[in-house]
Amino acid sequence: MIKLLVIEDDKTLSENMKEIISEIGEVTQAYDGSEGLYEAETGIYDLIILDLMMPEMNGYEVLSALRKKDSKHPS
Repeated sequence: MIKLLVIEDDKTLSENMKEIISEIGEVTQAYDGSEGLYEAETGIYDLIILDLMMPEMNGYEVLSALRKKDSKHPS
């Protein structure tokens, strides 16, 4: 089973995505960029769905931080 990470600040949208994609794998949710970055760095995920427009730490900043740390996640 694949592992998916959804980083989305809109909880309703995140829940809807989880409901749809949970059929293909195990879904972990994060509701802001900082939490999402932590989850991405500490877990092993096959796919990360990343919202770009989030408060505090946006999706571009999360992606940049992951790339700087030489993350093994596909980009």
